[in-house]
Amino acid sequence: MKSGPMDWASPKVVDILRKLIDETNSGVTGGSMGLEPATPLPKALRAKGDGIVIRAQQETQSEVVVKLAGGDELLPLGKVSGAGDFWYMVKTKKGAVGWVRGADVEDASPRR
Repeated sequence: MKSGPMDWASPKVVDILRKLIDETNSGVTGGSMGLEPATPLPKALRAKGDGIVIRAQQETQSEVVVKLAGGDELLPLGKVSGAGDFWYMVKTKKGAVGWVRGADVEDASPRR
């Protein structure tokens, strides 16, 4: 168990998941599951425009947690995808936590 943000695509997490899958499938033959890290989470995200909302769930019809102003920065906590879209679980600077569509934000990580 781990509390707080986690990069689910990090090599450490992927290794743990692989070990759990191997233990679960120890008596099963055939088939395979490819767990390869996706791109790492950005260090920060930025709202692309005014009126973008953070929602309680990964659903465009779910309850609005907070509305963002253009340029508001967010801390990404996780990322999920499905049905051709992806969502970030984020935390605002004021502490609100919820989900925002990936299309509504951009990477705001400091450039090296």
